[in-house]
Amino acid sequence: MAVMRRLEVLEIMRAHGLVPTVNAGSVSDYLRVGEALLEGGIPFIEILLRPYGNIPPRVNTDAIYEARKHFGDALIVGAGTVQTSERAQIAIDAGAEFIVSNLTDEGVIKIANLNGVLVIPGARDDSQVRIAMGLGVMVVKLFMPMPSLGIKANLKFLSEFRGIFPRMEFIVTGGVDIDVIGAFLRAGYLFVVPSLGISEAVKSSDWASVTQNAKLAVSEAVEARAQ
Repeated sequence: MAVMRRLEVLEIMRAHGLVPTVNAGSVSDYLRVGEALLEGGIPFIEILLRPYGNIPPRVNTDAIYEARKHFGDALIVGAGTVQTSERAQIAIDAGAEFIVSNLTDEGVIKIANLNGVLVIPGARDDSQVRIAMGLGVMVVKLFMPMPSLGIKANLKFLSEFRGIFPRMEFIVTGGVDIDVIGAFLRAGYLFVVPSLGISEAVKSSDWASVTQNAKLAVSEAVEARAQ
């Protein structure tokens, strides 16, 4: 059953092409962002397991638990910036349905696999992708290497990297603004981590802007998938 859910999450990601990340200081803020994303048409939230000011890290895993309870199957909740196997297990115990890391850590991958949870490690070179492949990973996260050089240069660089591993699925993060979402999805990425201005919205409690940007991102993704 767990394996089936892992594949189901993967296919929903493929269908939507958008998985936003969120770092906030309270469970209520995470829930408000989740509501805003759903209203905008995005059924995903990746809760980052990283500090937010002086807020205890426990808030992030509490938010995963509360979001799963609050939204049920309407919102797929994952954990991001997962750097150790211990943190991976804590996130999974809280209800995370996917695990994303900014590195390729064997312990994180093995814990996710053991629990039947989709894991997306980050890779910065081909050796890390090979390690991930050897551990049964289906999707790897790539980082946009040179945001300042523009979309064409980055697509060229990343496409050359992806060409080494034609059977691996990739996502991309780092400076993926709404107006370039379509370019990455048309290039074959499973999904992108879009810049929706969520950090600024959390600081000002501007949930309407999250919904508005989500709708714009969804429009770009739908158009790209239709081509």
